[in-house]
Amino acid sequence: MKKIISKVLAFVLVLSLIAPCMMFKVDAATVSGSGTEADPYIIKNEADFKILDQKQKYIYAELGNNIELTADGYTMNSFKGKLDGKGFTITNNKSGSLIKSFYGGELKNYTWELSEYSYMVEEQFRGSDYVYDGITAKGDISLTSSNNNEGPLLVYAGGNTTMKNVTIDMNLTSPTYNGLFIGYEPAKESNYVFENCKVKGTYVGDHIGILYGNGSMAQAGGSDYGLQHVLGVNGETATSEITVSNMDLSEAEIIGISSKPHLLCGISYKASDMETLENELAAKVTGYDKLVQAEKLDGYSFSLNDSGNLKINVSQANDKVGYFVVSAEVYSNVFFSSGKTNGTMKHSISEKIDVADGVDTYYSSLGKVKFYDGQNGEPGTAGLSGSLDTITVDGETYYTLTHRDDDMIYTFGQEAKVSNTSRVANMVKVSVYDKNNKLINIISSAVSEDFSLPSFDTQKASAGTDLSEINLSDGWSWVTPDTKVVSGGQIAFAKKGAEIAPVKIVGEIEVEGITLNAEKLNLEKGTEKTLTVKVTPDDATDKTVTWESADEKIAKVDKDGKVTGITNGITKVKAKAGNKEAECEVTVYEVTAEAPAVPDGTVEEVVSGMSKEAAEKAEEVLTSMVEKVIAGGAVSGIDKTSEKAIREAVEKGEIITTKITSEVLDKKPADFENITSAVEKLAAKYDVNFQIEQYLDLGVNLLIDGKKAGTITELDSPVEFTIAIPEEVQKVAKTYFIIRNHENTDGNIETSVISPKVNADGTLTFTTDRFSTYALAYTSEEIKENIDQSGSGWIDVDDIKDDTPGQNGNVSDKTDTGSSKTGDDSNIIVWAVLILAAGAGVVASGLYSRRKKV
Repeated sequence: MKKIISKVLAFVLVLSLIAPCMMFKVDAATVSGSGTEADPYIIKNEADFKILDQKQKYIYAELGNNIELTADGYTMNSFKGKLDGKGFTITNNKSGSLIKSFYGGELKNYTWELSEYSYMVEEQFRGSDYVYDGITAKGDISLTSSNNNEGPLLVYAGGNTTMKNVTIDMNLTSPTYNGLFIGYEPAKESNYVFENCKVKGTYVGDHIGILYGNGSMAQAGGSDYGLQHVLGVNGETATSEITVSNMDLSEAEIIGISSKPHLLCGISYKASDMETLENELAAKVTGYDKLVQAEKLDGYSFSLNDSGNLKINVSQANDKVGYFVVSAEVYSNVFFSSGKTNGTMKHSISEKIDVADGVDTYYSSLGKVKFYDGQNGEPGTAGLSGSLDTITVDGETYYTLTHRDDDMIYTFGQEAKVSNTSRVANMVKVSVYDKNNKLINIISSAVSEDFSLPSFDTQKASAGTDLSEINLSDGWSWVTPDTKVVSGGQIAFAKKGAEIAPVKIVGEIEVEGITLNAEKLNLEKGTEKTLTVKVTPDDATDKTVTWESADEKIAKVDKDGKVTGITNGITKVKAKAGNKEAECEVTVYEVTAEAPAVPDGTVEEVVSGMSKEAAEKAEEVLTSMVEKVIAGGAVSGIDKTSEKAIREAVEKGEIITTKITSEVLDKKPADFENITSAVEKLAAKYDVNFQIEQYLDLGVNLLIDGKKAGTITELDSPVEFTIAIPEEVQKVAKTYFIIRNHENTDGNIETSVISPKVNADGTLTFTTDRFSTYALAYTSEEIKENIDQSGSGWIDVDDIKDDTPGQNGNVSDKTDTGSSKTGDDSNIIVWAVLILAAGAGVVASGLYSRRKKV
């Protein structure tokens, strides 16, 4: 048992020794490259930096992506080698530096983006060389008093350090002392080169140094750091040098509050020892005059009330102050469109307030204002001259997120999509400028105070109006009366006594025109149609449209332009925007339809009618035709007399009815000869006997309030009829044909035939768009040819050709006592002989024989 335990313990011990190596290999395996100059490591994410965390040998690495740092603490405790950023960005969104201890090498070609403040390198050491090349530091940073002796790039800079093509492009405020390129002091036995470096942005701090943050100089042997090692003072021999060439500060505002900023250092600048070197270096700098000490503003402060409103208080005026710029800031999370995080972004809005003599209280329209992340609201503007974008959601107005990039997603949420939420500004500051537009100080801390903003009604005026044309009440007057009102919302300032306050103005662009999509609207009783409206110009301030009906008993209209027909008649609907109006004449009519139904069960004679579905389709077709007439159009199947009757009915509010009729004719119609001729052609073509079973009259009557006022002879599209057949006919009929004899609108007679569809219940269906005389014929013999029996293929009788001349069938008509015949006169003789000589059996034998010939 002891041996087993010993083996287990030995295995655990071995595993504990090799596990870290195994874990390191797993992480390293995600990084391509071998770390040599020819085959550098490719760093693509935060975890990949782990492979660079060493100081034993000089290694090579390159960035393969933009990388965000989110894990608090040092990303690399140690680094020795060369890291080429290849133009990518490292975004710091955590506490702790990128590199704690740098043991020599080169960092180049990347942007150090500070979403959260931390220096890039904490320390480096004497005896090694360091190169920072092509690096840009960016960010909007507010430091605290604990950040003394720090800077965005490097803090403790022992060793030979070269910074070339390095740009500091930030907005930074600090209550302590800091250096922009190196946070602390130069070290002994170390040389420093600053070549082609640039500073951009705004820097306001208690003590600001460009090259170093601290200028303290210990006595001999007191410290390995300090300018004494450069200047050779305080008993020290100069063992270090500083070289500056082509440094550019011209695009920066650098303001020291307690002391004037210097190149050499922020705090502890000693002119007697440092001025000579300061001036030598300044000669190599463009924009050295940007280093200024802040104007003393002891009598200036600003306060915020519980509602977030801002007030600037002046207890002792400074004649140099020209205006204030109030800024409100908020941060959002940033994502690539792919969904990958990309740090945070500051969104800021600002407002300029001009200083006026005798004024000690300035109110701002900004302060702890709210920003909105989303687009589900009504856009608008605010700020001076309408310069700020707003969005109104559920009645509350917010500022929109600024400084957007279409390739990025900015959100208050934790996912790559808008959150449709708001956030209060997390920082408010007041920048103070002199009368020459030069920044002279920043008041960045507010006090709480209970006060109320002066209240004004929202002023409305046409865009382009001078403020001087807008009268304010209670003794207030405009600070800049010649300012023009712009379209949309804006802010202007008014003065009363010792106060200046913001006034909201709506610059109105008046409506110039309004048009409707229809001047006339025909509406069937009980139905709805929506009118659409266009208001011009598109940027009119108030494009609100109101609607009204001249007679709501006839038609009503809602707020969206939806018109509902109530009862028959004519009225007008009016749309109004601004002082412009547009009208639409609304005609409400009532059109009903009637159609004969097909009887259920067996029938004693041929009867035609319509199924429920066919009747509904017929009603749609007929109603559409009537509507065309009501709208002023012409319809081929409705004559002038009927058109007039329809229009007069609408004006009088009478009911229009279209009634489909199907009449069984007991006698031959006047035009029966055309029908008989058509059936004879069918008998000749197919060489079979036909019987005309029934004549029908199909029609459409136009009724006005129940009285006949006209007829409709043709439809715009076909409708379907059903014919019920007696059982005795069904038993013998093999093939049916329907013959139609129709006088068209030109007065010409058209005779045509169709083979109806035979349904499973024995009924027949066919479609037609013409109303007149019809007949049903059938044959009890087989037709050898294929016939279209879909019930929808009408054939003109002139197109029926006899392909076998000399062989003809007979036609009989049920309404006759005898039968009609086809063929030549010899047929009569044959029949007579057969009847007289042989009797019924011989006759039958003859008929059969004749049919056999067919």
